Amino acid sequence: VNKQEGGEYLVIKNQSAFIETKFGKLSFELVENINLETISKDPNTAYLQASKITWPLILRTWSNSDYFYPLGLGKKKKLNHFLSNFKLSPIQKNRVTVLCVGDKIAWVVGKRIDDRFKIMANTPLTLQITWQEKP
Repeated sequence: VNKQEGGEYLVIKNQSAFIETKFGKLSFELVENINLETISKDPNTAYLQASKITWPLILRTWSNSDYFYPLGLGKKKKLNHFLSNFKLSPIQKNRVTVLCVGDKIAWVVGKRIDDRFKIMANTPLTLQITWQEKP
């Protein structure tokens, strides 16, 4: 775990089975030719186009200047405004982490993926990431 201004961040160098964090556990799995009709609607599971993922990934606490393109919205949104829709307590809001590919947020962990990383019907390889929050 590394420190940055405003919080901690974790560098995920390659696809390992799982990563333990302060707030929970991430697990990674590559899936070929996933069926869009059978994927989980659980917000704690992200399905990202593997071809758009470059390692290392960065898992970090979100910051006020963050923005992303929420799946289905079609435009960018400040993360702070996106999170306000969830009516989170300040403690819950401080626990929100983002998974980044380079300087782009690919997933607001446990909330929504970024539209730029979404899978399509013909996506050959999907990176499935599952989040298990610590109580």
